[in-house]
Amino acid sequence: MATTSSRQRCFLDIGVESSKLGRLVIELRSDVVPKTAENFRTLCSQKQYKNTTFSKIIPSFKMEAGEIRGYTGKLEEKIYTLKHTKNVVSMIGKGPMFCIVTSSAAAPELDNVQVAFGVVVDGFDVIKKIEVFGSPFGTPKKTVTIIDCGLI
Repeated sequence: MATTSSRQRCFLDIGVESSKLGRLVIELRSDVVPKTAENFRTLCSQKQYKNTTFSKIIPSFKMEAGEIRGYTGKLEEKIYTLKHTKNVVSMIGKGPMFCIVTSSAAAPELDNVQVAFGVVVDGFDVIKKIEVFGSPFGTPKKTVTIIDCGLI
């Protein structure tokens, strides 16, 4: 997935306990999946992801985050054009939870199931730091939190 500087970007600042791990920058693909990309952009700009945690971290496969209590959105976009390769971000179900693929190989089991809407373009070192707190079954060893979010 090539990046273009004219595309909208969001950030997620990540922390564990009292330490900041760093920032992930996600470039949105509103040219392909406009509703899903806009949903994520809105959730970031309204700080809805702030203080949510990573609920699943499977090193060298994927990580999931973004459960928002009381979320009532009903995202219905089912466009599966973008495939799940390394650093691709996709919406889980109708949202707001999302997944970041960390596998060095493609993750075709997520294609046609989750709508891919973006790609991490900066913060690859942060992904590696997050993975340290993962486990083979996905249960995090420590609480990894989105301490801030927004638009760039």
